This record gives sequence, structure tokens and C-alpha cells, in this order.
Amino acid sequence: MKSLKEQLRKMSALLLCICIAAATCFAYPVDAEAAETGGEVLETEEPEVTDLKPAAGNETETDSPGGGDDPSAILVSSIELTKTSISLDKGSTYNLKVKKILPEDAANQAVVWSSSDESVATVKDGTITAVNTGTAVINVVSEDSGEAAASCKVTVKQKVTKITLNKTSITLEKSKSKTLKATIAPSDATDKGIKWTTSDSSVVSVSQSGVITAEKKGTAIIEATAKDGSKETASCKVTVRNKLVTSVKLKSTSRTLGIGQTYKIEVKSISPSNADIKTVSYTSSDKDIASVSSAGKITAKKIGTCTITVKAKDGSGKTATFKVTVRKYQRDAKYYQIKTKIKLPSGGYSLSTANIGLKVIRVNQKLLGNNNARYSTSTKNAVKSLQKKKGIKQTGIVNKTTWLAMGCSEDDWYNLGTYTTPLKITNKSTRQDCNNAMLKTAKEYADKGTVYRVGCSGKPGTYADCSGLIYQCLYSAGINPDTNIVDHGYAKYEYTSRWLAADKKLGKAVSYSNRQAGDLVFYSKAGRSTVVHVGIYAGGNKIYDAWPGRGVTKRSITISGYRVCKIVRVF
Repeated sequence: MKSLKEQLRKMSALLLCICIAAATCFAYPVDAEAAETGGEVLETEEPEVTDLKPAAGNETETDSPGGGDDPSAILVSSIELTKTSISLDKGSTYNLKVKKILPEDAANQAVVWSSSDESVATVKDGTITAVNTGTAVINVVSEDSGEAAASCKVTVKQKVTKITLNKTSITLEKSKSKTLKATIAPSDATDKGIKWTTSDSSVVSVSQSGVITAEKKGTAIIEATAKDGSKETASCKVTVRNKLVTSVKLKSTSRTLGIGQTYKIEVKSISPSNADIKTVSYTSSDKDIASVSSAGKITAKKIGTCTITVKAKDGSGKTATFKVTVRKYQRDAKYYQIKTKIKLPSGGYSLSTANIGLKVIRVNQKLLGNNNARYSTSTKNAVKSLQKKKGIKQTGIVNKTTWLAMGCSEDDWYNLGTYTTPLKITNKSTRQDCNNAMLKTAKEYADKGTVYRVGCSGKPGTYADCSGLIYQCLYSAGINPDTNIVDHGYAKYEYTSRWLAADKKLGKAVSYSNRQAGDLVFYSKAGRSTVVHVGIYAGGNKIYDAWPGRGVTKRSITISGYRVCKIVRVF
């Protein structure tokens, strides 16, 4: 190709010379007529040639030197770039240059740049911009013919910009293992490889899959480093203990406090007993409702509910929680606290001559057709007869099987003797609101004609005795004494009023002359001191009480044959 082009160039030059010579001859002809005269050749004066140019009308049109259709122009035969392949980071640029163009005297050395995939890399005048991860080819061709060309392969990579570990600190017991997990950002990073290292392999070793193993007591730093050369790292502090805490238990797990009141959380136990560190920390889920000191002292600040977390300090992560409910008013800590929910023992107990109350009434109704609340000999015999008829072992005791055989429901087996009046107070209730809740409950039982039956504490309009009425009054105001209506279903607790009168957590004893509405009034028989009856003072020398033959009524505080032996102020 080069030889042919050279020959064409020489031929073009030769033709140009011939044309110039011919033009010169035609411009200065010999005068033949004069020459013939006398047979002599006449000499003429030859004009001076100062500039050789093609004759007018024979000019050769050409482009710029070496360009266009000029057959004499020297064309580019090869192009060489400074790089034939490069690797770029996403978002970076690189100035790719033409290293050599041959022949060196080629007339037009301009080149044209292009990319095989502009979504990966673009190019302008040799400047490459890495757009996205992938591979593209940057091409360059000569402008004069497009035959000479060169290319460079561009690989665009995304380097790691951040490494995040699932743990930044961790505590392990000796010989235990844990797997650390690394999250790479961005998600399209080209090389997501991680190199794991430890600052002290004698304390904590680490595998290249991120599994750490506690070797001995001490502290070490585990580091995760990106393998792509970005130098991005993340670390986790690992503390090794000989023995970690496995459980934290509290003496109580909840408390209802009035605004301004305090309470000290008590830790019951920390296991195992040989744990390296057995101290705990305290944090509140809402310091505006209740704060807690480093020693576990809670201070109630505003109405609401929050949780105190008690956490072992050894790094084991073991915790216990304490629920705090803050209400506007709460009783002094030495008395029963106002609850947000009343919980009673299960009522699913068997019945015998040891029992009284609502479940016994149901048995007598089914077998004897009466409403007697006592489990008599007649009741026992009737139960045996039923058991014989139904093929049940004849014990005279009503268990769940016998109860169901009588046609009673399973729900009643568990719940008939466990009714509690719904709360009539809220966290915003005052002391007086609590008193009013008890009085309102007593009035409901009276208004609905509740019948007196020993050992009972049913719904308004059913059956209740004196203690059963008072329990429901207390429940309606959030007070749940240690003795309860389930206990009251046993004959030995028939006079539960005695237990209430003796219970110092029930409230403060006040004088008869200082009595006020909402106080509990306890009676003994005249001339005696043993408590046998209880009512609730309604004011105006009236009480609400449940009495045989009268049921629940409002009547005079003075009862013939009885005397007021004690008055207790609950609120």
C-alpha cells in the first residue's frame, strides 16, 4: 500500500512538470512567416520568466496539504495508544493519549474517539469517564481514511466505601464462639472480599469467615478490611470472661406509684454464683414518666407507664424488666398498692364438706334443688348417687369430671367463684375518686337486690356475704388483699372479715369519731372482741353491708347486739 501511494505521488509530480513545460511553449511561439523571408530564421527576444504557473484555465484544485482527494497526500497507516487496557473506579476519569501515528509525516493526524458502551464508559477527546461497573472498549480511528485504528479495553469497578459489622462490641465466655457478619456498601461493589484479623490471637482468634473464638480472659480487637484496596475497615471489641451471667431475677416485677413516690428495685438473684461480674445497671424506657438511679431507685414523675431494664454489666446481655405505672394518686408503700388489674388464684378447685359459697350452691341446685351455700351431708350423698349413676368413682367429692357430669360448664368450674368487679378508677383518679369507687360498688349490690349467702362474692344481683361485698368494693378501687374471694370459698375462711380486720396493709385504723365515707366498719358481738362482721361507711351514720335475711342494703351503723370494734381507712 505504501509503495503504491509513493508511485502515485511521483506520477502526479511528473504530470505537473509536463503541464508547466507545455504551457511555456504555447505562450511563446516561433514567427514562421518571418522565418521564411529570405530563408532565415528570425530571432525573437525571449521574455523573462519570473514565475512558473499553470496557464490560465489549467489550475489543479487541491485541499489542504495531504487531505481530501489529493492523491499525493500521505495517509495514516497505524495508530498506537499509551494504554491498551485500563481499570477505573466508578466516577473517575482518565486521559488516554495517542502515543504514535505512522507515518510520522502523515498529512492529517486527526483521530475520532468512540466507546462501545457509553453506559459503562464515555470518551471525549481521549478523556474517559467511568460511568458504571462493567467493561467497554474505547476505539480511536484516523480521520483521513478510517482505516488506521487502535483500541483500549476499559474495566470499570466499584470500590467498597463502607463496612458495617453486626456487632461493634461483644462479650464471650471462654471457649465460646460467635460469627461476626460484615455488610458491604455500596451493594454493587466489585470485590466484596473481607480480610479478618485479630489484635491478639491468644485472647480471641478469628477465621476468614468471621467466626471468633474466645481463647482466654482478656480483650482483643477484631478488624474486617476490604480486599479491594479501598482501605475501608470496621472493628469489633471482644471481651472474654471466664464465666458469664446466665440470668437476672428480681424480687418483684411491677409497681404502681403515685407522682412523687419512690421505690427501690431489689435483685433477687444473679446466676451463676461464680460469675466474673455480678453487678447490674438500670435504665428507664421513659425518664419523663419515671427515672431510675444507678442504685435502682425509681422516682415517679408523671402519669403513664414505662419499663425499667435491669442489665448485667458483664456483657452477657442478660436482663430483667420491671414495669412501672405512675398514677396521680397512690397509697403509702406500707399499704396495699392500687393495681391496674386484679388477679386471683384459679377457681378450679374440688368441692367437699370443706367448702362453702357459689360453687356449692350450684351443686345443691343441680342435685337437691335448693340454694344452700354449705356442702352438707345431704350434698355429699347426692354427689355419690350421681357418681354411681354416671360410672364415676363414688367419693362424694365433686371434681371436674363430676362437675361436668352434672351438666355444669367447664367455664363455671374455673370462674364461678372468681368474679371481680371491673375497676372504677383510672391513673388520673384521686384519693376521693377511690373512696367513691368503693361506695358506688356497694350501692350497685344494694340496688340490684343481692341476696346474702355465706362464702359468696358473686356479681351484683346474685349472692354475697359481708366479706364478699367488701372484697368487691376493694377490687373496684384497685385493692387486692392477700386473702381473696377464692379463699373465701373454704369454710375455714367463712369469717374473712377477721382476716381483713387484722391485715395491717389494708389501711390505717381511725377512731369512731373520726370516721368518714369509704371507711370499713368492723363489728364484734356485744361484749366480745372477735370480729364477725364488716360493712362500708356511707356517711350520715349509714353503712352498706350484707346480712342474713336482708341481703345487701344501706342501713344504720348501729346494729342491735353488735358493737363497732374497729374502723379502717383504706384511702
